[in-house]
Amino acid sequence: MPLTQLEKNFVDHLDHEAFELTSRVGVPVPATNWLTAHRVTTSDVSNILNLRRAEREGPPWVPGLTEPYAPAWKTGEEAKERNRELEKELQDAKAVRSG
Repeated sequence: MPLTQLEKNFVDHLDHEAFELTSRVGVPVPATNWLTAHRVTTSDVSNILNLRRAEREGPPWVPGLTEPYAPAWKTGEEAKERNRELEKELQDAKAVRSG
């Protein structure tokens, strides 16, 4: 299942924050704050992050964001469940290719 536009936008904002804003004190980092508030680590959503990063061409950071920030999931558990769904899809795809 491909990523939703909200998921893509969330990862783009998260990467932008990580590469562009972490050294600036007092600059809002809403995607990072959402992860923290919902007790989600980047490991919890690694498949989502990796899939989006693989889709994007060019550098790993997002120099200019075109959409405003919006959370992609309502809860941290939804984010983790979505990541597990993608993990299962990846495993199924590998099994089909090797089998």
